Amino acid sequence: MSTTPEIPQTRDLQLAFDVGHSSLGWAVLQVPPGQSPALLGCGAVIFQADDCLASQRRGFRRAVLTGDGKFYRPWTPRNSRWAG
Repeated sequence: MSTTPEIPQTRDLQLAFDVGHSSLGWAVLQVPPGQSPALLGCGAVIFQADDCLASQRRGFRRAVLTGDGKFYRPWTPRNSRWAG
Protein backbone atom coordinates (compact mmCIF):
# COMPACT_ATOMS: atom_id res chain seq x y z
CA MET A 1 0.00 0.00 0.00
CA SER A 2 1.46 3.36 -1.00
CA THR A 3 1.07 6.53 0.97
CA THR A 4 0.91 10.03 -0.39
CA PRO A 5 3.93 12.10 0.63
CA GLU A 6 3.08 14.94 2.95
CA ILE A 7 3.14 18.38 1.34
CA PRO A 8 4.67 21.01 3.61
CA GLN A 9 2.40 23.90 4.54
CA THR A 10 3.73 27.31 3.54
CA ARG A 11 2.37 30.83 3.83
CA ASP A 12 4.90 32.52 1.58
CA LEU A 13 3.20 31.78 -1.76
CA GLN A 14 1.53 34.51 -3.78
CA LEU A 15 -0.61 34.30 -6.90
CA ALA A 16 -0.42 37.09 -9.47
CA PHE A 17 -2.84 37.61 -12.34
CA ASP A 18 -2.78 39.84 -15.41
CA VAL A 19 -5.92 40.48 -17.43
CA GLY A 20 -4.89 41.41 -20.96
CA HIS A 21 -6.88 42.29 -24.07
CA SER A 22 -7.08 38.68 -25.25
CA SER A 23 -5.36 36.76 -22.49
CA LEU A 24 -5.21 35.95 -18.81
CA GLY A 25 -1.72 35.61 -17.35
CA TRP A 26 -0.85 33.96 -14.05
CA ALA A 27 2.21 33.41 -11.89
CA VAL A 28 3.02 31.64 -8.62
CA LEU A 29 5.68 33.35 -6.52
CA GLN A 30 7.39 32.25 -3.34
CA VAL A 31 8.19 35.29 -1.23
CA PRO A 32 10.13 34.35 1.92
CA PRO A 33 10.30 37.20 4.47
CA GLY A 34 13.29 39.45 3.82
CA GLN A 35 14.24 37.71 0.55
CA SER A 36 13.67 38.29 -3.13
CA PRO A 37 10.67 36.51 -4.70
CA ALA A 38 11.23 33.26 -6.57
CA LEU A 39 9.09 32.46 -9.61
CA LEU A 40 7.69 28.93 -9.23
CA GLY A 41 5.50 28.84 -12.32
CA CYS A 42 3.68 31.02 -14.81
CA GLY A 43 1.54 30.83 -17.89
CA ALA A 44 -1.17 32.42 -19.96
CA VAL A 45 -4.50 31.53 -21.47
CA ILE A 46 -4.93 33.20 -24.85
CA PHE A 47 -8.36 33.87 -26.33
CA GLN A 48 -9.50 34.89 -29.77
CA ALA A 49 -10.05 38.64 -29.83
CA ASP A 50 -13.71 38.47 -30.89
CA ASP A 51 -15.00 35.38 -29.10
CA CYS A 52 -18.17 35.36 -27.01
CA LEU A 53 -16.42 36.33 -23.76
CA ALA A 54 -14.38 39.22 -25.19
CA SER A 55 -16.82 41.88 -24.00
CA GLN A 56 -16.84 40.36 -20.49
CA ARG A 57 -13.03 40.44 -20.34
CA ARG A 58 -13.00 44.05 -21.58
CA GLY A 59 -15.57 45.06 -18.97
CA PHE A 60 -13.68 43.28 -16.18
CA ARG A 61 -10.35 44.84 -17.21
CA ARG A 62 -11.91 48.31 -17.41
CA ALA A 63 -13.56 47.89 -13.99
CA VAL A 64 -10.24 46.86 -12.44
CA LEU A 65 -8.25 49.66 -14.08
CA THR A 66 -10.75 52.38 -13.22
CA GLY A 67 -11.85 50.99 -9.87
CA ASP A 68 -15.46 51.32 -11.00
CA GLY A 69 -17.58 48.16 -10.99
CA LYS A 70 -20.29 49.57 -13.25
CA PHE A 71 -18.33 48.43 -16.32
CA TYR A 72 -18.42 44.75 -15.34
CA ARG A 73 -21.58 42.68 -15.47
CA PRO A 74 -20.73 39.10 -14.48
CA TRP A 75 -22.57 36.31 -16.23
CA THR A 76 -25.46 34.77 -14.33
CA PRO A 77 -28.17 32.40 -15.58
CA ARG A 78 -30.78 35.15 -15.14
CA ASN A 79 -29.05 37.80 -17.24
CA SER A 80 -28.07 35.49 -20.09
CA ARG A 81 -29.90 34.79 -23.32
CA TRP A 82 -28.37 31.33 -23.39
CA ALA A 83 -31.10 28.70 -23.16
CA GLY A 84 -28.81 25.79 -22.20
